[in-house]
Amino acid sequence: MSGPRDPRVDNDELALLGEAPASLEERAGAASLARLVDDMLDGRAAPPAMDAAERALLETATSVHASLGEAGLAPARAKAVLDGVFPRRDPTAPARRPTPVPPPRAASVTNLRPRSRRAAIVARVLPWTIASLCAAAALALWLRTPGSATTTRAATLRSADAVIGAPIARERAADASARLDALVADRRTAAQGGKRGVR
Repeated sequence: MSGPRDPRVDNDELALLGEAPASLEERAGAASLARLVDDMLDGRAAPPAMDAAERALLETATSVHASLGEAGLAPARAKAVLDGVFPRRDPTAPARRPTPVPPPRAASVTNLRPRSRRAAIVARVLPWTIASLCAAAALALWLRTPGSATTTRAATLRSADAVIGAPIARERAADASARLDALVADRRTAAQGGKRGVR
């Protein structure tokens, strides 16, 4: 640890940069961060409870330190960590038998025979033929006379007055459900292409 710096030197450097001299609060924050960085360089963990801004500054200092290639563990520390993670094997213990690996499958499992010339041609042409037929069918449906089926169906439908009867008598005015049933039945019969009765 290098110890505290002379505040006059800091103020001279800030004056050269055109900055105002550091306040007491800024100096205290810098000293606290310096202690945390020194602890980090010595391998000590950061305290669990830290201010968010201070933790961000410490993480930035850690990243800068790591990017300079100076991060790492001493060889003794690295060996201790690895020994803690991986148990040491007793050299006098019998060697563990390796896990058997099954042999690869025989080549007869996959079909390695070459295809005949005709099969190769069919395999190459068939997808294009199907795609062409689908495109031709779509074009035929698109070029067909527009609305021919709908206009024919609409021409065969009778008007509501023809199905129900117009004008509606005053004594039948409350019988709306029967009139709707008759209209729906007439439309269903027309859709199915059947014969309708005249009312």
